[in-house]
Amino acid sequence: MTGTTYLNLELAPKMLELMRETIPAATSMVLLINPTNPTGETQRGVLQAAARTLGIELHVMLVSNPGELNAAFENTDKVPARVLADAGYCVFALTYGQNPDVPPPLDQRGGLLPMEQSAQELSGFIDGVLAATGAHKVNIVGHSEGATMPYYYVKFLGGAAKVDHYVGLAPGYHGTTVDGLAPVVSLLG
Repeated sequence: MTGTTYLNLELAPKMLELMRETIPAATSMVLLINPTNPTGETQRGVLQAAARTLGIELHVMLVSNPGELNAAFENTDKVPARVLADAGYCVFALTYGQNPDVPPPLDQRGGLLPMEQSAQELSGFIDGVLAATGAHKVNIVGHSEGATMPYYYVKFLGGAAKVDHYVGLAPGYHGTTVDGLAPVVSLLG
């Protein structure tokens, strides 16, 4: 999964519930919290209460910048992939759309290339997963842009024949205003 969001507190418990329905065998999940985000502690409290109601053990990891993600995932055995694997799923993850033409550390970020190009990359990745596992179809769970791009793959690149279940959490099907800044920027230009 990839993507970022400002978690809507009213929808946060529902997102957790959807994840539970998607992966019913999972008994624990990971919450990444940016400690510099003023709503981070509130998000944590709301989701911890929802997790208790659902019988889920919620593991909180503090990550304040993209550079801390890999270290956080390497330093715990309760990362999302590990939680899925522990529930019996075979897990593969793709950081798509990396642009080698941007300066470090941005060259390590995904989602920087056109969606059509990233969907082609996903197509090759899924072919590799199917070959490695012997499966006939995959399940895709994506968040934000990571939910929108696979939709393009499924709809326009023949992915429907290779995808059994597709779950998009907070997809941006109608675009974004970059947290409301796009209209302001257009007035300046």
